[in-house]
Amino acid sequence: MANSAGQNALAGGDLGWRKTVELPTLFADALDGLTVGDVTDPFRSDAGFHLLKIHAQRGSTEQVVEQTKVRHILVKPSAILSDDDAYNKLVELRQQILDGADFGELARENSEDIGTMLSGGDLGWSMPGQFVPEFTQAMDNTPVGEVTMPFRSQFGWHILQVEGRRKQDMTDQYIRNQAANLLRNRRYEEELQNWRREIRDQAYVEIKLPDMPEEPSETEGEAQQ
Repeated sequence: MANSAGQNALAGGDLGWRKTVELPTLFADALDGLTVGDVTDPFRSDAGFHLLKIHAQRGSTEQVVEQTKVRHILVKPSAILSDDDAYNKLVELRQQILDGADFGELARENSEDIGTMLSGGDLGWSMPGQFVPEFTQAMDNTPVGEVTMPFRSQFGWHILQVEGRRKQDMTDQYIRNQAANLLRNRRYEEELQNWRREIRDQAYVEIKLPDMPEEPSETEGEAQQ
């Protein structure tokens, strides 16, 4: 680093991996809110002026996920409704929606998902891994505002409408889940130890001595003599 007067100049100014708490407060404050690739504004310390760049980051607990808001209509094939008929019914409903019909109203009238039909097929904001793969693929490949063609999952035939997308910071939820898992594991280990202790306390060992040859009686000894 040709312009640096710091002691790390020969290493290109590389300070290595540092925890935030290990940095001088002035450095930590300057880096606050920055991400990988960002460069600070010049700032001054007693040693002079500095520029810092975040080259890489690891060990962060920040969990930002992309969520999609969708509603759907489910039609299940049955003894009186063939697979083709279920598909064709959704094709007709989709066309009605494209012609201006309200998706929610059609979901209340036609959807067989009893958990969402009364709310117009509304599934709310999704979480990664929440839905079966076929549903997730259709949802991810559909632009906001559009309605899919019918697609099949293990539950039946669906059409869905994507209402919005957002990135949501789930760090607090992630930390709570981690803490809950830790406590659950601790309780499991405690219960496991208690169970092993009870098993040991209740166990018993049956010991048998090997049969020993009987010693001859005095009468038998005299007779042999």
